[in-house]
Amino acid sequence: MNINNNPFYFLLIGAASFASGFKLASKLKDAVEKTAQDERIKSVSKEALPQSGIMHYIFIGVLVYQLAQWVMTNYLTVSDKNEKEIFISLNEKINKEPPVPIGGKKTDKKLEEIATILTIPQKTEIRSLLILGDPGVGKSSIVDEFVRRLVFQSTFESSLKDTVVYKIDCSSIVSGTAFRGTLESRIEKMKTFMLQHKDDGIFFLDEFHQLNADHLSSHSNKLPDYFKDILTQGERVIGGTTNEEYKKYVEPDRAFDDRFKKIRLQEPSQKKVVQMLMNIKKNKYEAYGMTYEECEIKHLVNELASREGCFPRKAIKHLCFLNSKLLRKNPNRQIPNSPIRLTIQDINESLAPVKTGSFDLSYYS
Repeated sequence: MNINNNPFYFLLIGAASFASGFKLASKLKDAVEKTAQDERIKSVSKEALPQSGIMHYIFIGVLVYQLAQWVMTNYLTVSDKNEKEIFISLNEKINKEPPVPIGGKKTDKKLEEIATILTIPQKTEIRSLLILGDPGVGKSSIVDEFVRRLVFQSTFESSLKDTVVYKIDCSSIVSGTAFRGTLESRIEKMKTFMLQHKDDGIFFLDEFHQLNADHLSSHSNKLPDYFKDILTQGERVIGGTTNEEYKKYVEPDRAFDDRFKKIRLQEPSQKKVVQMLMNIKKNKYEAYGMTYEECEIKHLVNELASREGCFPRKAIKHLCFLNSKLLRKNPNRQIPNSPIRLTIQDINESLAPVKTGSFDLSYYS
């Protein structure tokens, strides 16, 4: 039974508190009227009745709220999220929706480094890693490519053959944990699942810095304390976070930080971004009604270089916007039989700000 964040139960508690206070005040009024002989005492007592009713209402309300907190803490917090909501199998996801392949010497080198760390035979050694990089450089994408090669190409060692990669969104773990015991119950559930699958599972923790964020200071135990013992038992964990969040939340906890190898992703060069966008053209854009050539992509990348954000995300994001814009201009065009050709004029128009009154609006940033 899930009662977290359900307003019905809070309305029920309020109604019960009001009814109890009203009933108690009525009984007190009858008792005073029956026993009071003196008119002066009777009038004073009647004046005190409304205040007595309010005080009893508050008193009963506090008691009922404390009782509800105790029930939720001890019985009803564990069932708020099931395993499928917390642990997402990337193997199953990629089987259903294969991602666009990414490649290159640097990508191959990073993937080989990830596989080497995860296949260290000594379980007492560090077999977990952190992927660090600015927002948009492709931390999640490189994990997706690792899983894609694991599932479809059998690129890596036989020890990874039957491995399942589970994605855990740390933001979903710590969200909605206002009630005492909710966070602890989720972490215990996570620990149990990880220990059950430690031989055939790899765990990708997105938004990894959430494990040690400031908003957890109100809890008696921080999340890293739950993981320190697990990581010494040979668990294979891949964490992903930005350089800024890593320095702010993870690096200061040296005992926790030392349990991970670090892999740093740099923003790719403009030449590399152009090559990447040409490689994904067929599967990501022509399949949805838009095509382009290298000259348009070079122009787009050059124009976006000075804008906020990192490659390749900002280039991919802008191409998706252009794809939608072209389809809206040509609603009768058949997809994907006759994709629309992107032009430099389309790119320039999309990057030019639209001035409306005192606002300077642009689709981007």
